[in-house]
Amino acid sequence: MMENYFVSTQSSSVPIIWFYYCKDILTPESWRTKHLSYDACKINIFVKGTFSIFSGKDSYSPKRGDLCVLFPHEIHYGVIDATNEVEYFEFNISPHAFDSIKEGGILLACIMNRETNQSNFCHPQTYLSEKIINACYDILSLLRSNDSARYALAYSDIINLLYDLNTAYKKGAEPVNRNVPDLCSRVMCYINEHYASIPTVKELAKQFMVSPSHLIRKFRATYKCTPYQYLTKKRVSRAVELLASDANVTEVCYKIGFTDCSRFIQVFKLHMGKTPLQFKRDILH
Repeated sequence: MMENYFVSTQSSSVPIIWFYYCKDILTPESWRTKHLSYDACKINIFVKGTFSIFSGKDSYSPKRGDLCVLFPHEIHYGVIDATNEVEYFEFNISPHAFDSIKEGGILLACIMNRETNQSNFCHPQTYLSEKIINACYDILSLLRSNDSARYALAYSDIINLLYDLNTAYKKGAEPVNRNVPDLCSRVMCYINEHYASIPTVKELAKQFMVSPSHLIRKFRATYKCTPYQYLTKKRVSRAVELLASDANVTEVCYKIGFTDCSRFIQVFKLHMGKTPLQFKRDILH
């Protein structure tokens, strides 16, 4: 079961905040195609479940109360190894959601004051993680109610929650990441930096002096996807970012490493559900 709500004050100048709550029995297939990036800041608060989250070169198995924050367009994805009950809260927030509030930028400091793919995860002190989880349940209960002021009240509660999240990131510890082989870590970093100039997985393997079959096997065992699948997702994620900045489709195609616009359009539509031009028109209007 996934519930979702948008939260705003009555003022049209305040962008929408999406609030999600998931509590469901999930299978290994549940997230198989969800290699994700968003155009919003993303915050997850984990409550229950056994699964892995991948971001950058690292892999984590979050525990109750662990937090995950992500920049807009920062690639991440989850993998469920065995069927189990999963429960978590999620917030998707515009980077400019609090521009109308004096010093509102500090509310998203825990997300924006980082290097890409650095300090995505946090294990807060227990008292603080339980306070944050309980605050999420309070917001959920409020949004489920018939209170006419529930959205404005939830907006206020989210602001208070973000103060606690920032405190958690200042005082908490980064969870221990799962063991990642050195080869896979170096290849992931290389893809993230050179995604636009990697012609084939064969050439990528040659760069690291291993066979393509060995690279694919090790990479898939570690990150649950092949180097090519991750490279493609990285390119599409970057394309989304460039299109949102008003770059034209042809320019984006060549900038992210495609040499054939028809192929770029096909791959983009497969991942995003619409062509680059359709996506560009939707996001800019």
